[in-house]
Amino acid sequence: MGPAVLRGQTLVGAAVPPVSAEITTPAAAAAGGVLACPALTLDYYQAVMTSAAVLCSAGGRTGHLPSICRVRGIPVLIFGPAELAALTPGTPVLVDPAAGTVTRLEPGADPGRAAAPARPRLPAGLAPVEAVIAASADIAAINRSAVAPLVESFFMREEFAWTADAAGRTGGTRLDEPAAITARLRAEITGLLAGLAAGQRLTFRLLDLRSDEAAALGLAVSGPASEPNPELGLHGARRIAADPGYQHAIGELMARPEAGPVTFSIPFINDEHELDDLFSKLRVADPRRWGVFVETPAAVDRLPQLLDRGISVVNVGTKDLVQFLLAADRGNHAVARFYDTRHPAVMNALTAISARCAGYDTTLRIFTLGSDLDYYRSRLPGGTRFMLCTSELLQLSPPP
Repeated sequence: MGPAVLRGQTLVGAAVPPVSAEITTPAAAAAGGVLACPALTLDYYQAVMTSAAVLCSAGGRTGHLPSICRVRGIPVLIFGPAELAALTPGTPVLVDPAAGTVTRLEPGADPGRAAAPARPRLPAGLAPVEAVIAASADIAAINRSAVAPLVESFFMREEFAWTADAAGRTGGTRLDEPAAITARLRAEITGLLAGLAAGQRLTFRLLDLRSDEAAALGLAVSGPASEPNPELGLHGARRIAADPGYQHAIGELMARPEAGPVTFSIPFINDEHELDDLFSKLRVADPRRWGVFVETPAAVDRLPQLLDRGISVVNVGTKDLVQFLLAADRGNHAVARFYDTRHPAVMNALTAISARCAGYDTTLRIFTLGSDLDYYRSRLPGGTRFMLCTSELLQLSPPP
């Protein structure tokens, strides 16, 4: 049967309290169970979202589905394939994210009261932050919490809405139906804006769906159905520019804009030429309603030219920026030691972004993992604004 305690590594949720439940599988997932699956891919989305914890044998700290887990506070641990295979469905276990362990329990055994890890303190003097969310419920959770006064904005990725749709949660609208896209996004944005408190804003990032992710979700998109390297393929700004149907849908959305404090952000963009092309195709009349997501070295270099177009918000996608600067796949645990969010090249890029935004009437926000917040604050200019996942914000306790 193997050892009673399996020692792995925690990819997501080291500050999440221990979880006691039975092992489940993607084919027979149970709400509140501990899901054992071979990899963190989007075809397991629905099973992951109903689980209290996830165990896998392939993936990375900042891959797409682990990122959703980070937003929602679902811990993810990684083990070797043989260790994972030894955890048969129905086995009661205690998952300890802080220790990176899974302990087998005897049927009916009391797992005891494993101590929850100490909650990190909310840093004194932290500039207003943007909370990364996956649904309107996350806005409500933040605004009921002690960190609410610190949150000036919420950040939502459009693909989170489509991921939920494809999993059968909200109707399964197709991405090749422009009218349906417009209606779906209008409903999504309206619902998100309804939860904002006075003075809060919403940043809504347009679609950034890779071909492999679209295939896993069964969504119809423009371009090839498969690509040799989807991470560097037709997604983000490139896919938007290549899809007239999607352009029409966004144009219709902007032609009858939702009332309220919302900024639309363009993902995976390299330079001002791409931005000019997109603004033309999307019939953008007011660039102040728009922002860009900086996540490639080219975008760092061409940031002044992007800012010259009049955008109002710059979000830094540190997860992708790190993988492109260091040539280390963020979804591949085999190269995890090379994926260094504190590497000097990363810090130099973030410092350069901050310097290039100075002097522009633009709000800059840099995504950070909760574990990197203090490190980034100590090395970036004072007053730097950050983006943090909902669950990591909610884990913070107020300063004494």
